[in-house]
Amino acid sequence: ELVERERPDVVLMDIRMPEVDGVEATRRNTADDRLTGTKVLILTMFDLDEYVLDGLRAGASGFLLKDIPPTELVHAVRVAVRGEAIPVHLLYPKSWNQEVVIWTSETGKQMVADSTGQPTDAANQLLNQGFAVIGADLFMQGDFIKDGQPVTQGRKVAEKRESAAYSFGYNHTLFAQRAHDIISLVAFAKTHERNPSAVHLVAVDKTGPIAAAARALCGKNVERAVIHTHGFRFGNVTDYLGVDFVPGAAKYGDLDGMLAVAAPGNVLIIGEGDKVPLMTAQTYKALGASASVTLQSQVDVAKLVDWLSGE
Repeated sequence: ELVERERPDVVLMDIRMPEVDGVEATRRNTADDRLTGTKVLILTMFDLDEYVLDGLRAGASGFLLKDIPPTELVHAVRVAVRGEAIPVHLLYPKSWNQEVVIWTSETGKQMVADSTGQPTDAANQLLNQGFAVIGADLFMQGDFIKDGQPVTQGRKVAEKRESAAYSFGYNHTLFAQRAHDIISLVAFAKTHERNPSAVHLVAVDKTGPIAAAARALCGKNVERAVIHTHGFRFGNVTDYLGVDFVPGAAKYGDLDGMLAVAAPGNVLIIGEGDKVPLMTAQTYKALGASASVTLQSQVDVAKLVDWLSGE
């Protein structure tokens, strides 16, 4: 009744309440056409449990731990108002070097920590070198999917006639939404109250092209990037509902163009054999920054951690 009367931008919802619990209250709020502009953030004592998952499925924009610092709570509310919600694991080392690594993955935030919050081996190698580490569920990863299975196709509008224009004339593709999430993570890290000196980006599975697209837009806000392309090119995408489809991407430089746009930023490229992609090589050479591009034949976490450290 209070929400109906006040019509707030954001509701902080306790998951466990007497009479009507937070999940049911969230379901009622998100189903009410009069409250379409109101976002719900669930408050919980636990990192992730079945109640939280039920709340997300009921339409909540995200969840927060009850002991979250006030500044991060304010930031989360602002993000919810903008319509964004990105579940993350944020790990800090015992001795911080003032640098942050955002590691994206097909497995979402589980790339850096398991369901209990314990760091993975890859995350531990970064933590041991003093890096703070962020892992996230990009759109339709992890907490966003009910059955835990990866999404294999993008969504389309309810239109009998098959055409990319009907779905993507007014809507972002899944690829673009995920790239936007990475940009939001970079903005979050860069403006964090702990004031990091550098933000790096790592994507060594099939999120590599997404990270390349985000890096192209982030510019100098990403200090160093490790990108595994897996030889991907937009020109080889044959299904407009494919998770990697982006209108016009093949025409305007393809993935090579996205890597080139971020010049002269430091980048370690994996998955392109023994040659830097032509447009990228020419752009870096023209800027006198060929030494800022490093090739690696396969994923070696120890080597990429050393590279991120400037060694």
